[in-house]
Amino acid sequence: MKFFYLLAIAPISISCATLFQTDDYRVIKAGSSATAYANRGSSAWLDFSYEADDDPINDILTRGRWQIASRSLKGRLAAKPGNEKLLTLLASALFMEKKYSSARFYAHKVLRLNAANSAAQNILGLCTLYNARDARDFAKATAIFKRAFYRSSKEVASGLNLGFLYLRTKNSFFAQETFRTVIERCDDCQAAYLGLGIASYQRNKFADAIDAFEDGLDIGASDEIMFHLALVYRYGLRDLQEARAKFNKVALKHSAPRYLRNKARAEITVIDEKQMYRYQQKYDPRSGDKFKDTYIMQSSDKNFDVRKPRQ
Repeated sequence: MKFFYLLAIAPISISCATLFQTDDYRVIKAGSSATAYANRGSSAWLDFSYEADDDPINDILTRGRWQIASRSLKGRLAAKPGNEKLLTLLASALFMEKKYSSARFYAHKVLRLNAANSAAQNILGLCTLYNARDARDFAKATAIFKRAFYRSSKEVASGLNLGFLYLRTKNSFFAQETFRTVIERCDDCQAAYLGLGIASYQRNKFADAIDAFEDGLDIGASDEIMFHLALVYRYGLRDLQEARAKFNKVALKHSAPRYLRNKARAEITVIDEKQMYRYQQKYDPRSGDKFKDTYIMQSSDKNFDVRKPRQ
């Protein structure tokens, strides 16, 4: 079976933050909605090394007040020029403000102080990706993410960025391996299970995809993971009854993102039409073929579709 990948890169609207916490660092996911997987555009993961627990900058960053954070950090840097941690935080906050040139400038400044700073490398990769114009830029971003991810055994954010970039550039095998490594380092990051499930589906590993999505759901409820799990049953296993039940969970959940509810309702409509067609074929064989089946697998990015013609 062949898979076809369509990709469109567009600027994202960043207005919130979702935190994944491990022992000694936090991974923050930027999206365009208040829920973990409700983003309509591209996604970005960054490492934030916080100051002391009682530092007010922690609350500012957690609330996603990037402009306030940038001003505060610049003020601190005036008193502590060359502070690596403050420079890294400032580069991250500027990226979240979509000031990519400034973020790149401060990330380079950090790397001149410490070439092994994975967070700064990750920011450089994101700035390259968000300004990508052709395949060479994607290759450059991939190389930067790889350096950041494999430089430290505790690095996670650049691995998530690398994995989803692999998905977009038709490298589902490398995406699968990358997400598995991320899960080894951070076994409660739902985003890694989402990516692993999508990569497994694209490689026709339907059982592995189901296992990955279900493991992600064991961590906590996720409308997008549930939606993708339903897609596997619908287009991979062709279990219409199970697929419809899972689509229905998303469609009827008022707290789910509207665009995801609409997608689930559309899938339910297609399933009902298919079942009606089968009924007509059984009791009225003369009725024409009015239904053409397609296979669709979509990630959280609405611009990223994978379509597979029926074999």
